[in-house]
Amino acid sequence: MKIDHTATSPRLGNLVFIKISSCCKLKNLFTPSIVKGLVQLRTLEVKFCSTLEEIISYEKAETGGSTDRVTFPGLYQIDLGKLDSLTCFCARRCTIEFPALELLDIQKYPKMETFGCGDQVTPKLVNMIHLDGEERCMDNLNITLQQFFKEKQVSYSFFLFFSICNAAITRTQEIYLKKLLRWSKTKRECHGRLALLVNQFSNIDNADWVLFNTFYKLEEKVCMCTYFLYGPTVPSMYLDRRLGDDKEYGISLFKPETSACMSWLNGKPSGSVVYVSFGSLAELNQDQMGELAWGLKGSNYNFLWVVRESEESKLPNKFVEETSDQGLFVSWCPQLEVLAHESIGCFVTHCGFNSVLEALSLGVAMVAMPQWTDQPTNAKYVEDVWETGIRALPDEKGGVMRGQVVEKCIKEVMEGEKGKEMKKNAKKWKNLAREAIDEGGSSNKDTDEFVVKLLCSSY
Repeated sequence: MKIDHTATSPRLGNLVFIKISSCCKLKNLFTPSIVKGLVQLRTLEVKFCSTLEEIISYEKAETGGSTDRVTFPGLYQIDLGKLDSLTCFCARRCTIEFPALELLDIQKYPKMETFGCGDQVTPKLVNMIHLDGEERCMDNLNITLQQFFKEKQVSYSFFLFFSICNAAITRTQEIYLKKLLRWSKTKRECHGRLALLVNQFSNIDNADWVLFNTFYKLEEKVCMCTYFLYGPTVPSMYLDRRLGDDKEYGISLFKPETSACMSWLNGKPSGSVVYVSFGSLAELNQDQMGELAWGLKGSNYNFLWVVRESEESKLPNKFVEETSDQGLFVSWCPQLEVLAHESIGCFVTHCGFNSVLEALSLGVAMVAMPQWTDQPTNAKYVEDVWETGIRALPDEKGGVMRGQVVEKCIKEVMEGEKGKEMKKNAKKWKNLAREAIDEGGSSNKDTDEFVVKLLCSSY
């Protein structure tokens, strides 16, 4: 007996959760008429269906008319994973409305080039969009993601703003998504952290000015709006040297071990040290700490590794003692002084934007090991756009960047032919950053203009 999975039934109206897994003969799931009955559907989860090509497929009798618009009225979450034959959500050029969609998780879709051939309406999609792999995604559902991915620091803020005010953005180009873009390790974490970020931008439409810690040459293709670029905010003594007492930011979450760091670096040859730091918030699990440790040891290069006190227990047993001739471990360090030191040849970083901007401004090539939020995007720009580093890619099973990969990336930056080009580009960005904040530079002019307008304002 042949069962038609698209047959209509009045009971469909009671479905709240649909989970489909390991169905090897499915070509599609729903027709538009079926979708009309799914009025209470909240969650759609489809995984390991190797033959599935579409989620929605049109029957011959459903061409034209009202079926050119399909609505999932209550669908809150879509979770699609490891669907090797999936080409798109719907191949027909129709409008698909997701008025309640807030969570989207897409993984392992090697044949998927677009989410849908028509328009998608997603007024509430402000949460996680998780894409894993080399696939290309474009069109309306991914407009916000495209802008965030394309426009880096500037668009990151507006991404949050547009998400909550439902502003229309015109698609500028197709974007090739590389590897992993993630907000957090779990959907629950993601929801809380993203909500916190979104709330900060809820009143941005009432702001008279928006200032960004970036500079024109770094993102000139998107610098067309009314905002001021005043970066990089690297102290003057590391760039134009116009302010002799401007040597540090003036605030630090932790006390740096300045003397130990600088004394150790002073005894090392030029360009011979790998500096490793993951900022003040990023945390590595024990497996990743171990793999990073063995990668550093295997590179045979001297390394300065910032390991916060809360992370020390994750190091391999006796690793500090075994590498005492090769590495220096500190709980915190003066990063600007370290990056500016001539002994530094490479920066292994989580790709927080401040760290990336400092490395660019001080001419240091990078090994990118991004963790979450904007870090994967920054890593893509470091590797593919600014061409000042290489990304250590995680394995497909556990998402861990293996020691052999870390070692290979470090050696590529420190001694490889590509590494020479990265260092050349790093020096180029260093010069451009210096020009931006120097007298008459783009950021210098924007800062002056902002101060003048502020003084002329009524408050």
